[in-house]
Amino acid sequence: MPRFNADSITLSYSNLEAAKKWWIDAFDCKVAKVPSDWDNRLPSDVALRLPGYDEPTILLCSKAEPRCTLTGGVRHLL
Repeated sequence: MPRFNADSITLSYSNLEAAKKWWIDAFDCKVAKVPSDWDNRLPSDVALRLPGYDEPTILLCSKAEPRCTLTGGVRHLL
């Protein structure tokens, strides 16, 4: 069986509230403050903490908010 391991993941959703509800219902996540050291934070971002973790490990963000631009073939994060 394949395994996935990461310190944190970021997922983009068109319906952020529905996504947040799903993660909370499915995995008993708790909403947490978005850490200040996470890159490219936006006002709509939602950080979630999985049971058993002290820090948030999941970042949900809105597809409606642009996160990066493409300039001269080089991707720049905003």
